Amino acid sequence: MEKIRQNVGRSSKTPYKHWLLDKELGRQAGIYSRPAAMRSTPMRNDLPLMVIDLCAGDGESSEFSAESSPAIISKHVKFAGGKLQAFMIEKNIYSFDALSRNVKLYGDSDNISLINGDALEFNVNIDSKQGVFINCDPNSVNEIPLTSEFIKTLPPWTTMIVTLGCNVAGLKRLSIDKRSGWFDYVNMVVGSLPRWHDALICSVTLDNSQWAYLVRLPDKWSSDSKASYIKSGAKMFKHGVTVYSYRRERPEFNEQIKRLFLTKKEYANENT
Repeated sequence: MEKIRQNVGRSSKTPYKHWLLDKELGRQAGIYSRPAAMRSTPMRNDLPLMVIDLCAGDGESSEFSAESSPAIISKHVKFAGGKLQAFMIEKNIYSFDALSRNVKLYGDSDNISLINGDALEFNVNIDSKQGVFINCDPNSVNEIPLTSEFIKTLPPWTTMIVTLGCNVAGLKRLSIDKRSGWFDYVNMVVGSLPRWHDALICSVTLDNSQWAYLVRLPDKWSSDSKASYIKSGAKMFKHGVTVYSYRRERPEFNEQIKRLFLTKKEYANENT
């Protein structure tokens, strides 16, 4: 796909994105930090939760957020006492060099592997009963490093957060043909949902860049997470966030995806 470049991972939306990652990964790190005999999960208790950051960046804080995704992941790896195994992937060599320096400062790097490469080429052996958490935070929806082949290799217990910047730097100026592939990313995520999982689409309301977050999580957590997303969004954004569940609000979920991916004119034509 044609790429529109912009500043990586730094905007006024960044604190909410980091809050979301911290919340969802933190809940799972809390479970894995317990003794194996005290965990009630369908995954193998002798295997760590594999955390994969597909677009790790440089690990630097910014004027918008004192956090970064590598810092948040490293914190939970350390908290879980070796029960989490993290892979942080960054393609840009200059960002990777900074990431390498920063991760050393976070501590407990024995359980963290850094990869200077293209996330589209990432390959690792994953047990079919292993827990996996994926953070996919590209520059925009146009650069999501997810493929159907990769999704098919993931265990059914996989959870994930996919950041969707749908009109960053006027991205919707791309032709509809070049944007049609965006729907494939969503279909990959929801099409692979096991019956015990849900997906939430959480979008910043009335945001010109149309930032949104697609979250795959256990269905039993979905309603509480939705309420939490809305409550936190109301504190961070003037107009809050809009959240729909794939399982419980599928028509609204699908309509929201169309609003995010189509121009206003295209969306109006779809509904006439």
